[in-house]
Amino acid sequence: MKNSLRQAATSIRQATAFILQATASIRRGNVAWLPTAVVLAVALIAGSRLIDLSVRHHAAAARETAATVVNTSVRKIEPLLQKLADLAERQAAAAAQVEWVPTAAKTFWMTSDDKALGSRYLAPPFWVRCVWVAYGSWPCAFR
Repeated sequence: MKNSLRQAATSIRQATAFILQATASIRRGNVAWLPTAVVLAVALIAGSRLIDLSVRHHAAAARETAATVVNTSVRKIEPLLQKLADLAERQAAAAAQVEWVPTAAKTFWMTSDDKALGSRYLAPPFWVRCVWVAYGSWPCAFR
């Protein structure tokens, strides 16, 4: 930490000394390096502008590509989602006509207030039950 502070202080002293030398050189009328400095400044400014324009161009191209990919994905997924919605609508209409419809494995019905109905408990595999019994953590309902 102390070394980095010393290095920073040294760098600041060197930069200050350089600025003082340049100021003294200008006061003496020694400006032979001034055209070089102006060309350097113009080149740096123009280069930074070109980099900025390039970054903006690449960002716009990336946005266009992303929009194309999203539109393609939407076109592929939309018919599948529509089929799923139609199936759910048909099943809901069928269930509304019957008092109780048994659910298939790993499925359930939702009520209008978003509560799950009729979900089946699927017993865990035999080896899981053995581990539960061995460690004494078998669910109480199945002891």
